[in-house]
Amino acid sequence: MPSAYPAALGRRLFTIPAVWLLFAIAVVLALPALVIAAAADLALRRRGSPTVRMVAFVLVALWIETTSEVRVLWSWITQPFVRVTWTERNHQLMRWWVKRLIGAAERVVGVRWRFDVPADLGPGPLLAFSQHVSIVDAVAPAYVLANRHGWYLRYTLTRGLRFGPCLDIVGHRIPNHFVARGSGDNTQELAHLRTLVTDMEVDECATIFPGGGLFTPAGLVRAVERLSERGAPQAVAAAGYRHVLPPRPGGVTAFFDGAPDANVIVVGHVGFEPLASIRKLWSVLPLTEPVDVKIWRYDRAEVPVGEDERMAWLYEKWRIMDDWIDDRLRARGADEAVAA
Repeated sequence: MPSAYPAALGRRLFTIPAVWLLFAIAVVLALPALVIAAAADLALRRRGSPTVRMVAFVLVALWIETTSEVRVLWSWITQPFVRVTWTERNHQLMRWWVKRLIGAAERVVGVRWRFDVPADLGPGPLLAFSQHVSIVDAVAPAYVLANRHGWYLRYTLTRGLRFGPCLDIVGHRIPNHFVARGSGDNTQELAHLRTLVTDMEVDECATIFPGGGLFTPAGLVRAVERLSERGAPQAVAAAGYRHVLPPRPGGVTAFFDGAPDANVIVVGHVGFEPLASIRKLWSVLPLTEPVDVKIWRYDRAEVPVGEDERMAWLYEKWRIMDDWIDDRLRARGADEAVAA
């Protein structure tokens, strides 16, 4: 199934040259930038060279993007001469691109992983509802489910990510949907989401971030206030959350309706919080704590049929995830206190 939005030639005529120009500038400025960063770390007595690591990661990210674009072009040129299907090949490209990004994050930023994932997530298809605290954690379901467990993913992504040429090009070659946030009438968007999860195979998993945005404490307060103003039955449950945004019903309902037989997984993680902003990241580099990823799996038979009942069910699973996040954060705080 192709992406709901056609490829935008005009956008790519801008983004692809822009990335290559940035890469050329980065190559020219790499040495002086690293020297200045090292001097800043020395002057500020920052252990672990966080400024050097940030500059280095920008350079590596641009290298990955530009060289990946070459491989994406090569895949198009050589497709008539390979045996795998076009869809299969682009899933391979996406996994390869994710692996490169994860590898760079591990080597430069210090990202390490700790997984609590069922050995067997099947049978599929699956609907994955994932927590969201930073742009970076959007790759977590892809890394865990696709790279480590071999699932084929259908992703719900924000349209702003189309300004990354590799994600834009390959993301439109395979089933994904780039959501337009903030639109007044979301009827068409929800129809696209229902279509996205329709007719999935047993080895496919559709991923969505039900909170509708990145978690912040202020965002949680606003979300609870909106639920209370509307008299939503989930307002009381949402008021008890500490680390997750309450699931929005639109996308969740579209997923459940579009894939009535799909089983469900909930993806939670702890450790991406410092990656929510450049300032936070600079203050903690290199990362000393691993990223904890936990997946809860639920048979579809457990999910109620009615929309309100389904949302109440998901809100309860969200509470379980919120409690787990809180426990992990408290344990990390205790470990830091002991170390100090």
